[in-house]
Amino acid sequence: MAHFADARQAFHAALLESVLTVSDANVASNADKDSRASKEIALSIATQIGSKVGGARLAGQSSGRKFESICKDFIEATFQQLEHLRPGSWKIESTGSRDRNSIAQYQQYSHLVDIAQAIKGHPELAAILGNDYTITPDIIIARIPEPDEFINNNSDLVGGDCSTKANLRQQVNPLPVARCEHESLKG
Repeated sequence: MAHFADARQAFHAALLESVLTVSDANVASNADKDSRASKEIALSIATQIGSKVGGARLAGQSSGRKFESICKDFIEATFQQLEHLRPGSWKIESTGSRDRNSIAQYQQYSHLVDIAQAIKGHPELAAILGNDYTITPDIIIARIPEPDEFINNNSDLVGGDCSTKANLRQQVNPLPVARCEHESLKG
């Protein structure tokens, strides 16, 4: 069997062992119980991957963290196999319940620290932007910037005044460049 098929099978098994259950009323745990369409779609998905009726549903927060962990494991098992298509140094992590400003450790979100500081000093900005201006991704896939020596391995491509805004250059940008999955803007 192909590696991705094995990984998908392991992903489904992990879901079925923990977060994906079907109640005695035939409602899958990933359904919006107040939406007929959601219940039908969720039950169809659960049935297709082998869920059986019965089983205790995890509490919302526990379920969410477990689902996030299972998804991260699947991404690690598959994305890392694509290095020949997306070469480079990659970091995959789930944020879980970490500090909500932890996203600022990534290049394209580093300005959020400045926004948080500006809000603290200016109540009018807090009124406009809200006090809970945060981005909270569940899973982050980040590309680690490379040193110029590595980029210039085969020939001089960057350096000096050339490519001074390139996120991929460690000398220009020391922060990982994130690709966030399941990103939500709250505020």
